[in-house]
Amino acid sequence: MKKAQYIKLTMLFHKEGKQWVGICQELGTSTFGDTLDEVKNELAELIELHLNTLESLNERKRFFKEQGIEIFSKKIPLTIDVSVPYSPDLLIQPFFKNLEHAY
Repeated sequence: MKKAQYIKLTMLFHKEGKQWVGICQELGTSTFGDTLDEVKNELAELIELHLNTLESLNERKRFFKEQGIEIFSKKIPLTIDVSVPYSPDLLIQPFFKNLEHAY
């Protein structure tokens, strides 16, 4: 039986004018939209697509190493500490992605 594995990604959200922008810091994936919820959902889908594409091209291991993305094999933490300069237009949300394949 394989151990559950996951990666930890950071999703950053901010407003530019009337549009919300969302960026996955580690992957460089981004999107924009009219509402924060719309952007959160779209970014999560894009992250999934990005990771699945890396996997289908057999490039995930290389990409993770280049980007410094660590694969964890323990329980996903219930809380995390985030420390950033305050900005009323910036929202940071952790994103944990379970991995289906062991490396």
